[in-house]
Amino acid sequence: MGSALGFALTQPPHIGLLVFLALGLGLALPFLAITFAPALRGLLPRPGAWMETLRQVLAFPLYATVAWLVWVLSRQVGSTGLFAALVGLVVIGFAAWAFDRAQRSERLARKVCYAALVAAVVALMPLVRAVAGDPARTEAAPRFADAEAGAAEPFSEARLDALLDEGRVVFVNMTAAWCITCLVNERTALSTDAVKALFRDRRVAYLKGDWTNWDPEIARVLERHGRNGVPLYLVYIRGEEPVILPQILTESIVVETIARLRPERIQPNGA
Repeated sequence: MGSALGFALTQPPHIGLLVFLALGLGLALPFLAITFAPALRGLLPRPGAWMETLRQVLAFPLYATVAWLVWVLSRQVGSTGLFAALVGLVVIGFAAWAFDRAQRSERLARKVCYAALVAAVVALMPLVRAVAGDPARTEAAPRFADAEAGAAEPFSEARLDALLDEGRVVFVNMTAAWCITCLVNERTALSTDAVKALFRDRRVAYLKGDWTNWDPEIARVLERHGRNGVPLYLVYIRGEEPVILPQILTESIVVETIARLRPERIQPNGA
């Protein structure tokens, strides 16, 4: 769905509306099928106590999502902002507890619980300001001394131009900590021994643009190639248009793309 939404937002209005219509139709299709074929209701499980158990079990994927979002937040804000967010989670938990107690309590106790609930909501406001006021600072990727061995360097237009002027092939990876597709691609396609060896043997420079926090330079590159989000994978060769790789990346795609480059455009290791 993420790829479909990203595509829709870069297309003319009528194409974008068709994509959203298709998504909505797909989500509504089970309900439409039951509406037009009531006999299908017999295939549905009967309601019962299992529904309460399922409701509770489904809470754990939400907890896991919170843990992942907290990890992403740790990459975006400083320690003060992260601490404020964690305290905010505690306050939200207290507010939920106070609301539950208010529903079950007598009149006086209910007022006390509602007052605690209001106090918790008010306490969230300075915590939100603390998170928003702590400037986002993503730790820049280190500049490796052995960049020719396939290690990633931070992306910049100046560095890209310098590498192209040297006659190097440049692989650009636009990524972000909150992008699950990006993280999977890096683990399964870009961090394999075969790809690292290929980059090293053919002296392919590897630039990594971290868009965990919005960056105008990376945004310009995305816009230039008709994208409004990551991942974006580009292979640059001096004097030619960059090759755009698919968003779902595999080791074979990377290897075959580099292997298809004309030999005279690649400087072998040691040249």
